[in-house]
Amino acid sequence: AQSLSLKPEASARSSTEASRLTFLARLDLSCNQLRDLPLVLESLELLQHLNLSANQFSDLPLVLASFSRLQYLNLFNNRLCRLEPAVLGCLTSLRTLNLNSNSLGLAARRDLSPYSGSQLLAANRNQLTSLPVELFGCLASLRVLQLQRNCLTELPESAAACNHLEYLDVACNQLQLLPASAQHQEQEALGLKELCARAVMQELRSRASPLRDQLKALPAARRAAVQCSRCAVCGGAFLNTWLEMRPLRAVQPVRSDEQKPAKMSTTRARRRRRRVSSAAPAASQFAGSHRALVCSYKCFNGSVEFYGLAFS
Repeated sequence: AQSLSLKPEASARSSTEASRLTFLARLDLSCNQLRDLPLVLESLELLQHLNLSANQFSDLPLVLASFSRLQYLNLFNNRLCRLEPAVLGCLTSLRTLNLNSNSLGLAARRDLSPYSGSQLLAANRNQLTSLPVELFGCLASLRVLQLQRNCLTELPESAAACNHLEYLDVACNQLQLLPASAQHQEQEALGLKELCARAVMQELRSRASPLRDQLKALPAARRAAVQCSRCAVCGGAFLNTWLEMRPLRAVQPVRSDEQKPAKMSTTRARRRRRRVSSAAPAASQFAGSHRALVCSYKCFNGSVEFYGLAFS
């Protein structure tokens, strides 16, 4: 076998004996109350997957620098306050690094800079207050970055340098704004529920849609449809993912007497009201209001009647 998992009752002697298994590719030492790893483990030159979660490491074990083929390192739920750059710099094959639920703070913010090969970096539930400017330049191949439940107040402008970044999670921080370069994106990563809701509401715009009859037997779907709102720019429906903007002109100016149009018949007036209502959802929905909701960055970037950006 190329995989070894030592149970919680394993002792330091057991991990030392594991060093004789030089063919190991996967090693699980989780939940063993370990504070360090013996240097004799450096013989595990083929190791690719190492699980050190739920131990008591306060520093990175120095022996990690010997694992040049390591691709996955799990340090979840330890006591790490900082990261040793000399160790991280040796992990040239590392693709996934899990640092969730540690105590990484100001002292650790620059320690990630030498670490450049990752595609997934998770540092949720730590005490990070800021990120180094050079971090995103070093992590050019990063695809997933999870920084949920920290104390971040801003992201550096260099965040836009991660051209391969597909998923960024900064929920439950203290962020006020994203970097200016990141506010002009054209597409959003929407959840499955939001995507389905938008597709259904788009389909329901057709009176001939078979979904109208099917919804009668789906009360939960009907309730969700009722909760949908309309974009102030394009009029499209959305459920619970939107951008909030402030209108440059909240109230339409009142015409003076000499500017008032000539009287028209009641039927003609009704037709005109319907035409204006369908063509300009922003004016009809948000006249007299101090905010507007839009469904996407595309609408946000293309609108000239609104300014400002807030996330909801």
